[in-house]
Amino acid sequence: VAFGSDANPVLIDPAGIRCIAAQGNYIEIDLGDRRRQVIGTLASAAGKLPADLFVRIHRSWLVNLDHVERLSRTAARIGDRDVPVGERYAEQALSAWRQRTSAAPVRPA
Repeated sequence: VAFGSDANPVLIDPAGIRCIAAQGNYIEIDLGDRRRQVIGTLASAAGKLPADLFVRIHRSWLVNLDHVERLSRTAARIGDRDVPVGERYAEQALSAWRQRTSAAPVRPA
């Protein structure tokens, strides 16, 4: 998926994205081992990503459900990061996460 401006696009595989944070006119894309900051909005990023995998959990945060380790009405744990869950987004986020995790294959320990 291409993020950023048409003049300077950044190609990123959606599966590698852990979460995306809005920062003014930019978005910060967390890839686990590094972060990329590109021009754009959270709404435009969400429109480019699979809706069954990426969920808005806060006015400033979009998360990849496959990278969410724990989710409550107030926070999501993604790797070493705690991301806030907005009251307005909590119910939809929890529902999507439960649906995604119940459909996910069990990984051997």
